[in-house]
Amino acid sequence: MSKVYEMVRERILSSLSSGTVPWRQTWQSLSPANVLTGRPYRGINRLLLAGHTHWGTYKQIKDLGGFVRKGEKASGMVVYWSFEETRKLVDDTGEEVLVTARRDRPLVRYYPVFNLSQCEGIDVEVVGEVEPIASCEEVIAHNHPTVRPGEPAYLPAADVITMPGMDRFQSPEAYYAAFFHEMTHWTGHASRLNRPGITGPIRFGSEPYSREELTAEMGAAFLAAMTGIDLPVLDNARPTSPAGCSTSRTARQPMWSGPREMHSGRRTSCSGRDNDPLPRFFTLFVSVRLGSRSLFTD
Repeated sequence: MSKVYEMVRERILSSLSSGTVPWRQTWQSLSPANVLTGRPYRGINRLLLAGHTHWGTYKQIKDLGGFVRKGEKASGMVVYWSFEETRKLVDDTGEEVLVTARRDRPLVRYYPVFNLSQCEGIDVEVVGEVEPIASCEEVIAHNHPTVRPGEPAYLPAADVITMPGMDRFQSPEAYYAAFFHEMTHWTGHASRLNRPGITGPIRFGSEPYSREELTAEMGAAFLAAMTGIDLPVLDNARPTSPAGCSTSRTARQPMWSGPREMHSGRRTSCSGRDNDPLPRFFTLFVSVRLGSRSLFTD
């Protein structure tokens, strides 16, 4: 399992080192989808596959009548995990039965994928374009946070988001980008994901502060991609890791913190313990929902 975490860490750090901030791209670049099923990739896979829209395994591309060009190597990886494990057992009658049990730790795996620029024989028009899966107002309405007038902020004690009117922003996109940032903070409340960066004592510039801000940045980017808007470009944006997020390729600890568990489209709480056995940068998928469907799990 640690091998997969290290591979993800390496890919993200390599992207930052090359001058690309994976979560600061156009919404199309952050909306990768499977070439065969059309299903959008979510969670950390949005960052791992950013830059190209359509991806598929070698077999999927072959099934579509295409082929991977000779010499091409899989340029992407898709990570998936499950808290459930199915085993075959023999019951009292001697019959084999399938039993599903819940694991203490997730089963984490990955598989290599190719983007269409590495392939031939597949018509992009047949595959289709990626479309937004929800509007900005739908996302806000289905999560129904309490919102009051004020400068952009989330107030944990009152569990309130404050936002000025849209006319205070240069564009509607800038307004929703700020709203999504604060709404990602909102998911860290004790009644939701109980993130230490929201519920615990915090000092500006500290490691918990930086981790929480990174969570909000990535959460806003994911929601912007899902709703089809581009985040405003920051003049001072630099591809660097915030304080407390290790850039060492030999570091064994997770790069980022997040909720311990996010699946099945439910809001869940987490203990926020530092000794949590799950490397939690993998579950940086805050509990913003669209109806009963989780927007951040895979």
